[in-house]
Parts: sequence; C-alpha cells; structure tokens
Amino acid sequence: MWEGMIGLKEYDKSIIGLEDVRLYKSGDKLKYVATNKSYHVLQKIRIMTGEYSDAMAMFESGQVLEPPTDTYCEKNWIPLGAEGAFTVGSSAALTVGALERFIYRWAPFEIGELHGTTLKIIKSIPVENMLLQKIRGSSPPVWSPRDQCFYCVVHYCEHIHGDKTLTYYHMLVKLNRNYEPFEWSDVFHFNRIGIQYCIGFTILDDHKFMFWFSEHDGNPGALII
Repeated sequence: MWEGMIGLKEYDKSIIGLEDVRLYKSGDKLKYVATNKSYHVLQKIRIMTGEYSDAMAMFESGQVLEPPTDTYCEKNWIPLGAEGAFTVGSSAALTVGALERFIYRWAPFEIGELHGTTLKIIKSIPVENMLLQKIRGSSPPVWSPRDQCFYCVVHYCEHIHGDKTLTYYHMLVKLNRNYEPFEWSDVFHFNRIGIQYCIGFTILDDHKFMFWFSEHDGNPGALII
C-alpha cells in the first residue's frame, strides 16, 4: 500500500511503514488508523489517521495524533468514526464539525475525542474484570440488529514459555448503544496457538461472524463461524 500521498516528513527510519492498519467508515469517507514511528518529530510511536483509497490501495492523507498524556508508544486505538457516524439503525449524515472518537483503553474503559490532533478523554468507566485490564484493541465495533449491541474483537498477549513464544488470546466484547462494555466471551484462538492478529471483523446477513486474521504479521486468513 503506497504511502506517497501522506506528505509528511520522515524523522526516523528504524521502523518504516504503517503497522496494525484498520479501515473504517466515517460518514461517507473511508479512513484508516495505524501505528507509525517514522513521522513523529521526537521519534515516538504514534497513531496516525487519514483517508484511504480502496480502489488505488493507497493512503491518500495522514496526520500524526497525540495521546491524552505523553507516552513513548501508542497502539490499538479503536476508531468509532466521527460523532453521529455510528447512529444505531440509520446511516445519518454527520453533524457539522463532528469530531472523531476512539476507544482509547479498556480498563478503565475510556473513549477519547479528537480535538485537532490531540485525543481528549470524554468518557471513563471503571471495569472490575481483571482480564479486561490486559486487553487491547482490534476491530471497530460492528452493530448486531439481532442482539441489539455492538461487537468488538479484542486481544491480549502473553509469553507462555519465555520471550520467544508470544501467544495471542482473543475475546468478543459486547458494547451497548452508548459504547459501554457489558458482556464478554471466553478467550479463543483462530486456528492455532501463536502470534495471530485480527485485521477485520463483520457480521454477515445470516448472523454468522466473519474474522480476517494474520499470522506472524503475514499469511492472512479468513474464518466464518
């Protein structure tokens, strides 16, 4: 996927490219979020966002986003689109001046709103489940008309036998209409134990769940249940 249209100065080339790319709709625009190090003036790992062309397989624009508090590494912000983009049961147009929102973390469960290029936390909810303190993002929320809730795919990682045996565990989490978590599944793997990352998720018309996943940052596969 070509980055030539992003138009940002590179400050670091030790880690090149965009990582953990997620595509999402915000109004009538197809956008992306991704992790990047090379475009940050202080060479910190940051989230980027911009518009994406599926026809050209190309990042059409990009801007570096700053977290609510200064950190060295940012990953796994889950895009909710702009305010109004996920109105339940409709495809309502965005209000003028609508701001992009992201799930920032899961314990406490926090949603941030993008003011310029800085994320400001607008909702913070305590979470008692200790397992949710481990989990990180994955897929944007998908609304289920049958279950009247959103579904997210999330994950956490553990080194089960030393530093070279990283293992990913996945969960489905339900969010209510106000984007608040209220139920979650047992943990699962897609087809084997190891490094597996969910790169896409949807609910099909017959209420089957479809997952796209990668193994070792490559070798993509699809699974329907």
